[in-house]
Amino acid sequence: MKKLILSLLVVVSFSAMQAQITDDDYKSLLPYLKAENWKGAYKKSTKMLKNVDDDSSENAALVRFVNFYSAAGMVKQGKMEFEKMKQIAQQWKGKNMLSADFVASMNPQNTLNKTFFSNFDGANKGFTTVTDKFGKIILFLEYDFVKSIDPKALHGTIVSCGGVMNDIEVNPQMKTDWIIKIKVSNAFIR
Repeated sequence: MKKLILSLLVVVSFSAMQAQITDDDYKSLLPYLKAENWKGAYKKSTKMLKNVDDDSSENAALVRFVNFYSAAGMVKQGKMEFEKMKQIAQQWKGKNMLSADFVASMNPQNTLNKTFFSNFDGANKGFTTVTDKFGKIILFLEYDFVKSIDPKALHGTIVSCGGVMNDIEVNPQMKTDWIIKIKVSNAFIR
């Protein structure tokens, strides 16, 4: 009986170890993103997330970002249907995410691939518009920050935002001028 319990503990421990996304796992996705190989990034990130549904680690949150970003990129390229994107989006609701790094900005005229703050005095809202290499919009992220932030202090710095994805909208017109909007609650910036 002791051997059985010990064996089960070893199996459970091994399974738990496998269920964590590592820094190397996340970093292995970066070449796909750099090359805008959306399909490769989507397939690999989906595989990573398959067995870590309850993983609330930073790496899992980063991989979720890669997953929805690459899926939206596939829709933009016509390699995924909007209906499939809607199905995928449902699995993200209530999950933590952490964005890639972007430059913080207070300039409303230049917000592409930057995190922009909507109120210059103690803003609690922020927005990131993510594009492809041609400047075509793939997704919008809207953050509702828990703590008041100082956009002037952050302006020009590199930031990453995260929180809980609670409202996800796939373009209802099924046009590719934008693919997906995600509202993030309990957001933080660093």
